[in-house]
Amino acid sequence: MFEEEKLHRLDHQQTEDRYLRVRELVYERIMKKWSVTAAGISFHDCVTADKWKALTGPNVRETRASWWWAEQFSVYQNQPNRFEITLSNCGQLGALCYGRTSRAGRNTRLDLIEAIPLKPSPLNTRAVPIIVQAGVMFADLVGASEIWIIDPDPKLEGLYSQEQFGGREPYHKGRIGQRRIL
Repeated sequence: MFEEEKLHRLDHQQTEDRYLRVRELVYERIMKKWSVTAAGISFHDCVTADKWKALTGPNVRETRASWWWAEQFSVYQNQPNRFEITLSNCGQLGALCYGRTSRAGRNTRLDLIEAIPLKPSPLNTRAVPIIVQAGVMFADLVGASEIWIIDPDPKLEGLYSQEQFGGREPYHKGRIGQRRIL
């Protein structure tokens, strides 16, 4: 039994290392192309994003994410096949996204996406195009044949369509998504 656990931990670490290398390559490419800072998600980033819910004022978008980033942090950090990205400009967090590959690796899902609700944003209107491009790069590098936006905000359906995603359709177990074939 001890050897079996040891092999499982070794396999998990190898998978984690493989996906880490893929994520780092994606961050490098995004930073070069878009002149933003791209990195993984830290707990501090999650706490910062959760504080966005309290922002008010005339230059603040009303709709916010329904989840709490800090609660999601440990869930996603325990998944070696995760996609994660933060986008910052001039030292200010502008957007973040968590996702993951399917068990078979055929799909990549972008589960949680949020941009700072301030207008103007540190990313201007580039948050969605950059996150989508990063997700597509990740999916391509891990060999996925499609990428999904899971439970997309209906107000953003047109924006995702501009990024070559189809209309809303059933995904899995009652979830809705928008799919892009790679």
